[in-house]
Amino acid sequence: MEQTIGIDNQLTSQQSVRFLESHIGRSIHHFLKAFHSGGEQDTRKAFAILDDLPDLVLNTDNLNFLNGLAGIGWGLEWIVQNSFAPFNTDEILEDIDDELYKAVIYAPNENLDIQQGSLGTALYFQLRNSNINPKSNRYRQLCFQECLVLLTDDVRYKVDQQIMPNTGLTDSDVIRVAGQTLIVLSFLLPARINVHTIEKTLYRLIEWSESIIETGLRAGPENADHQSLHFLCSCAHTAAISLGYKRWTASFASLNSSLGFRQEHDLTRYTNLVYGGALPDYNHQPRVVEMVSSLTKAGRNTLNHILLIC
Repeated sequence: MEQTIGIDNQLTSQQSVRFLESHIGRSIHHFLKAFHSGGEQDTRKAFAILDDLPDLVLNTDNLNFLNGLAGIGWGLEWIVQNSFAPFNTDEILEDIDDELYKAVIYAPNENLDIQQGSLGTALYFQLRNSNINPKSNRYRQLCFQECLVLLTDDVRYKVDQQIMPNTGLTDSDVIRVAGQTLIVLSFLLPARINVHTIEKTLYRLIEWSESIIETGLRAGPENADHQSLHFLCSCAHTAAISLGYKRWTASFASLNSSLGFRQEHDLTRYTNLVYGGALPDYNHQPRVVEMVSSLTKAGRNTLNHILLIC
């Protein structure tokens, strides 16, 4: 019981990860609490929140991941794929599929990040493409894959325009988005969709990250934000592992040590991502570790990454 209460406090506090403060995020919160405690009350709360979603979707104008249709749809698909609810997502997400498809085709987003931009939309279509619905509609699947091709092309273009021109000591917001891009593209690799573009973008970002981190090390902690560099280093390390590139994997582990941090197991890396992307206050390590540890034990690794870099 003590562990569950601790998770509850972390997920509902003002310092919590922002996605979990959204409507669908609160439902995920209660499903996770029920998973750990076996309590029916949290399951009822989670489903009660889901009952409100049709009205929420009708009254939501924006399409973003943080508090718009992409995040709502991603959350519902995640709930179903993790066996918390027995819905057919091809049916309940049909309208969101159509709205986001039209946006990708006819009104590309100018932003890159997960919260408001192309990366968040890519996460939605990545999870929808891996749905577990019986007799999934083949043409709808092709639409998901078409969107992933267009979005990864768009991400490559935005990386060239918004990230690559930054050299030397780099703004922490640019580093945050670069780290998010490394993680999201690493997620997309196993689907083997537009894989050449994804791999090429990852290689360029990893090289850029190595240069930025080395520049920050030379400048010293008084002139460079080593916390942000640690976030970037952890994201690049994850991407290097995904690509199977041993030199870069070893290089970023070494750079993390040079920055004054230890490169350990996945739990430590997830916690590092929190520091770089989610919590405005860096002094909540025990609470963050508690939440991430609980999610890891539940086998929710993909959710860990997304929550920790939103």
